Amino acid sequence: MPVIYRRGPSGYCLAGPRTFADHLRDGFDDGTALHWEDWLSHLDQIYTTVRVRQTLETRAPDGPPYPHVPAVPALWTGLAYHAPSRAAAWELLRHYTPEENNAAQQALPTAGLATRLGGDSVRDLARHLLGLVRAGLQARIHAGLEQPRALAFLDPLNEILDTNETFAEQTARRWQTTHNNDPARYITAHRIPPAT
Repeated sequence: MPVIYRRGPSGYCLAGPRTFADHLRDGFDDGTALHWEDWLSHLDQIYTTVRVRQTLETRAPDGPPYPHVPAVPALWTGLAYHAPSRAAAWELLRHYTPEENNAAQQALPTAGLATRLGGDSVRDLARHLLGLVRAGLQARIHAGLEQPRALAFLDPLNEILDTNETFAEQTARRWQTTHNNDPARYITAHRIPPAT
């Protein structure tokens, strides 16, 4: 991937259109070699589904409806911070090829839970993963690392699996029915309430 910018002696500057591999092999145009900080900076400039920073930044679940925003960190906490759940998720998903993953990612926006990953149903895989997430979150609650109410944050995800309608599909349906294709109604319905 191209390097967009780098930190030079007088601050940030454009790095040119060459890839990171080009710069790694040949250095920057001013003759300087790459450093560890250049690698970290490059990782901040690429927008993959998961970005490696000081933490793992997941980008795919951007934009759930406001009341359901806590479902995202609850999901990743239950999965990523519980070794048995993490290991079980790896065993469940490790055999899929990059091509199968890419094909599923391309299909998901239009096919939703009917998408296939390899020969398997995304809906069935999601249900299995959500079970692992709940087990992981429950273990963290039992260890005193999470509040018991954290489990309820996952309920909207169970609703999606039970109704077979994703947040995006709910929004599209409501746009045509509840909101009557009216941007003002949509904005009013999705306005974030003021802090109390």
